[in-house]
Amino acid sequence: MAPVTFGPIHLIVDSTGLQIAGEGPCAAAKHGMKGTRDWRKLHVGVDERGFIVAHCLTESRADDARVVSALLSQVSDEVERFTADGAYDKTAVYETLVERGESVVVPPKKNVQVSRSGAARARA
Repeated sequence: MAPVTFGPIHLIVDSTGLQIAGEGPCAAAKHGMKGTRDWRKLHVGVDERGFIVAHCLTESRADDARVVSALLSQVSDEVERFTADGAYDKTAVYETLVERGESVVVPPKKNVQVSRSGAARARA
């Protein structure tokens, strides 16, 4: 059940790696097999109260910034502010969010340059 909100939310986004293990070390040792291991990336969007309002599971090499639209499509409330880490410091993220009228709080990368419009953007 989705939490009841009263107005625009503050969306906080991050991702984490999930390891998918095969048979496990015990079975592998017993039967002489190698356990297959793979990774996935779980992208999660939470509101300011800590409720998960969006999620997306991708391959391990997926770019965090590319899932922003998929996460935003799951949020039924208006988003007032979007906060994420430096992995989301991409021009496409800013363009998507500014177009929707949302403020963006993302720490810039080391190679940041100020654009002609006066906004800081990383070289992507």
